Amino acid sequence: MHIALIGCGEVGRSMATALSSVAGIELTICEKFQTPIIEAFIQTLGATPQNALGEWLGTCDAVFSCVVGNFALEVAEAASEWMRPESAYLDVTTASPKAMREAEAHFGRRGGNFLDVAIMGAIASNGIATPLLIAGDTSAPMATRTLQLLKEVGAPVKWLEHSRAGDAATLKLLRSVFTKGMEALAVECLVCAEHFGVRDRLYEVLGDIDRAPLKDFLNMLVTTHLIHAERRWHEVDNVIAQLEAADLTPLVMFGVREVFERTAQAEWKKHHHDAMSVSIEDALMELKAIIQSDSLRPTASRLTGQLVRNPSLSHFLGSTKMPTQEQLTTLKTYGTATIHEAQGQTGAMASNLKPLDPTLRLVGRALTVDCYPGDNLIIHYAITQAKPGDVLVIDAKGFTEGGPWGDILTLAAQTAGIQGLVIDGMVRDADTIIECGFPVFSKGLSIKGTNKVQPGRINVPITCGGVSVRPGDIIVGDRDGIVVVDPERVTEVMDASQTREEKEEGMRQQIGQGRTTVELLDLNPVLERLGVR
Repeated sequence: MHIALIGCGEVGRSMATALSSVAGIELTICEKFQTPIIEAFIQTLGATPQNALGEWLGTCDAVFSCVVGNFALEVAEAASEWMRPESAYLDVTTASPKAMREAEAHFGRRGGNFLDVAIMGAIASNGIATPLLIAGDTSAPMATRTLQLLKEVGAPVKWLEHSRAGDAATLKLLRSVFTKGMEALAVECLVCAEHFGVRDRLYEVLGDIDRAPLKDFLNMLVTTHLIHAERRWHEVDNVIAQLEAADLTPLVMFGVREVFERTAQAEWKKHHHDAMSVSIEDALMELKAIIQSDSLRPTASRLTGQLVRNPSLSHFLGSTKMPTQEQLTTLKTYGTATIHEAQGQTGAMASNLKPLDPTLRLVGRALTVDCYPGDNLIIHYAITQAKPGDVLVIDAKGFTEGGPWGDILTLAAQTAGIQGLVIDGMVRDADTIIECGFPVFSKGLSIKGTNKVQPGRINVPITCGGVSVRPGDIIVGDRDGIVVVDPERVTEVMDASQTREEKEEGMRQQIGQGRTTVELLDLNPVLERLGVR
């Protein structure tokens, strides 16, 4: 039996080593870029070397394609021109399902036999013992003989009944989605657990997850997702805020938030608001429609968030009430600590967001920006959409290894009438920004640049400094920090701030007259209860 392998990378070498051990096998290895190491390898196996496809393929009974996935279809089409119809062609590449199906169709038109072979594991570690998933018609004699040969050399071969080429590649792709996603989730979760000192306890509390079969567990997650997406979306926001407050950047959770947000804003919930359950089939059908609808959004809408402006969601998209300039000016006279206390100790952003210039104060309406870490494309766009008096509030995901804001954007922002910047991330060109007199609050400085290739959104709810910020919220900043004020409560907050200011001024006068803070705050009963003498 004459077998050829096209490509002599990790996969090709593993296959060649195993097949060369079978008596009576004539082996040819085709590698376009033959190095001394590859030449020595081919010679060691006693195989025939080739550096290009050609007539010699007509003598082969089976051909394994082990090339880079991007070139798999091109190689398959070229090889089919030389191969005999009764020969078997096994594509062991990482080509896409679409490419696999096109290659199968090409072989079919010539009467040839094409098989999609997916490697379901790390062949670099396990060699020929790595499981192989086969899709396509295996009834042809040479295909049957080749698969039997693979079993003889120790390959765990599983054939998908009633399958076509591309099915194995699809399952490999989805397995990768699942395992790589779980890997990223495990990294994020365990790093956070280690940070908080509870990793061993985390293993314990997660121990009940595998009590149900995997299929049942996955189906439960999907069927409840449609019903509870909005609540879980806000729960994820809280998780992100808590992790960011601990200086942990939860990249996986940012993606998780996008998934829940997309489902929560879909039309399904409006028409099934009282649904208590849904079948897995119906859930998947609805979620597929949601995902496909999202993928068809125009680029501009992805950037601006316009498609999430839905009147029924106004309670978290932002207030339509506009504060007057007089109200903004008045708020600016109060300290952020006073406002924070006056509105019930709410709205204070994390203390690690500091002003570049502590002498500058900031007040304005929030133009929110959801920014991809390490990229500032959406920030450039946001400035073009800003109105005079806006404050850019950017969720840069706490990214600290790059400064997406510098002196050029500062000049552009000032020209547009923007009042200042609050960014959960870094900035650079600090001296020039300070000279411009432009209020900037950030996590710090980074001289590293950022990209301009990733999408983002503006005027959508974000989390910045551990606080939820909606478009149009009022942002007040001074050397003490930043506080967010709900425009619906602006009059109430102003009155409470004024009352607090007057109360504290009275206390200052009484302290000057010799009274103590213990007396003024009536702390003696507390001290006595605690036994403080």
